[in-house]
Amino acid sequence: MIGSQFAFTNVPRNLLIISLLFSVIGISLISSWASSESNSDWEPVETEILDTGVSSSWCGGGFFDGCSSDGHFPTVEFTWKIDGVNYVSEDYILYPPNLSSDSKANQWLENRGIISGAIITGYVNPNDNSEAVLIKQNWFDILLESGYIFCGLPLLFCKIGRAHV
Repeated sequence: MIGSQFAFTNVPRNLLIISLLFSVIGISLISSWASSESNSDWEPVETEILDTGVSSSWCGGGFFDGCSSDGHFPTVEFTWKIDGVNYVSEDYILYPPNLSSDSKANQWLENRGIISGAIITGYVNPNDNSEAVLIKQNWFDILLESGYIFCGLPLLFCKIGRAHV
């Protein structure tokens, strides 16, 4: 009796509308965050690779980012010079991949020419010369790599931990 009353009321339709509303709001908030994190418009700069390696953990610095461990994350330390000022960073990419082994992580770096002592093109933030990356990511790449693209579907696919690549 209760089930048939529920089925013929506006409750299911209203729940669908509320769910869609939360989805649109969630997608909008997450997309605007990813857009602000995008570095696809940063300017090229010559960089020198100081050191490379592999770490078993990675912690993001953004609002949504936590720490991931038990992985194989490529690490890079690099330097660049602008207007006579030298800068050093380890933030070569916003979301580094978590690969299946240390050798795969080293191979991933080598395939991109990221080898100790190499001079390669990096990308510097035009608004802050102290920020640079070696691998640019647009807003859609950021959403895919971080896994937060799925938070647009509330309570169903919201990402709790980082997925392994």
